[in-house]
Amino acid sequence: MLRPDTLMDKIRSYIGIIRPHQYIKNGFVFLPLFFGYKLGDPPAVWKTVCAFVVFCLAASSVYIFNDIQDIDEDKRHPVKKERPLASGQLRRTEAVCTLLFLLVCSVILSALFLPASFFIVLVVYLLLNALYSLWL
Repeated sequence: MLRPDTLMDKIRSYIGIIRPHQYIKNGFVFLPLFFGYKLGDPPAVWKTVCAFVVFCLAASSVYIFNDIQDIDEDKRHPVKKERPLASGQLRRTEAVCTLLFLLVCSVILSALFLPASFFIVLVVYLLLNALYSLWL
């Protein structure tokens, strides 16, 4: 069993690798509510909140994928060497499992609560980011 301080360190590492401070960027999905005068439309608000959550989960999976791809370079970087994966706070298998969990959650939530057109946007977003991490 993990000691409380060790457990909190592990939780901090997971929070660090998913980078929730970056979620503010996904706020762009709320703009159509405002500009489309839909702030008082509960179904539109619900879909928008779902889209925000799905993008946050997907973005976190992308951050983890990028960290896995760049682990050796990050270990040599003056700032990035402190990231959970590069510093050894999380093992690669823990990162991969977290990535897969977040990715599956984003796909399931998208399929359950959002239109098919959103799913296409999500897949394109994930593919572009994978291409960026691997080759671009």
